[in-house]
Amino acid sequence: MPRAGRPSSLAEALFSQLYEGLLHPIIHLGFGVEFEQPSIIAEGLAHAASHDPGNIYAFFHRSEQLAQSGSVPARPLIKLYKQVRHNEKTRTAGRMQDGPFRLRDGPLARAMDEIVGIAAQFQIRPEELERGTAEMINCAAYSAGAAQRPGKVPKIDFFIMHNITCSIFLSVLSKQSWIQLKGRVRLVEWKARLDLAWYAANGAAELRLEDISEYEPTASKGMDWQALYKAVNKVHDDGHIAKFVRGLKNGETVSKPFEQGDGAASFPIKGDLWLRIAQMGYDTTKDGHDNSDKWVWGSGFDLAWMKVPDSK
Repeated sequence: MPRAGRPSSLAEALFSQLYEGLLHPIIHLGFGVEFEQPSIIAEGLAHAASHDPGNIYAFFHRSEQLAQSGSVPARPLIKLYKQVRHNEKTRTAGRMQDGPFRLRDGPLARAMDEIVGIAAQFQIRPEELERGTAEMINCAAYSAGAAQRPGKVPKIDFFIMHNITCSIFLSVLSKQSWIQLKGRVRLVEWKARLDLAWYAANGAAELRLEDISEYEPTASKGMDWQALYKAVNKVHDDGHIAKFVRGLKNGETVSKPFEQGDGAASFPIKGDLWLRIAQMGYDTTKDGHDNSDKWVWGSGFDLAWMKVPDSK
């Protein structure tokens, strides 16, 4: 018998580890699958096998067990972000001094019961996998673009940015016929649940849609997606902004069928807001000398914003 909170098989362990290391294992795996590169797939699996587990399996296992128990209702993901923000324990679980271990030592240690209870409410019916995938991506974009700080120049949270970077690969993996449908549903549910945990780990910043809708592009003013693609390829960084923009464009595509009609309120990012977030990402990173200048390192933390210039 497996011990409580421990994986019952190597397969289960590796599955949960795909989401460790700030999502880099599944990012690499996704690139390998999308472009049919076996060596990159192997690299992604090696990533998964070598990262510190960081309480992540216990989080996934407990959330899944609770969701399957029938004791918690399914709710729109956007409402769960609000729950994380309004629950004092989840909102304050993250600490900037935890550094790169802010997920492991933050909500997955200080508020495990609370974040499990919230995350378990995101549930996808198999016949609505496409919609659930789009909902996950849409809310990830919202949490990245709408977490600005009044009085400061706009910045994208470095950690939350990876939720978008990774999201395109859930679109890729959710379409793979060689993965059983229940496995594809599980991939997306786990990603959305972890997005909530990362939001908590970075201080659960207040999210304001006007931070996106009222953003005035600077260097990217007048650019469409094609022009922005060319521009981001010239940015001196390690590929973060290019992957971020690519993830946003995919989000625009997969969310469009759900922007109107029943349930449209679950998709806060609509129309040109996708491009606006991408422009914000480019404008605020193109001139930074290193990652510490390009991003805010915890959008819910006062200390992180102290390092960001005041707005004019």
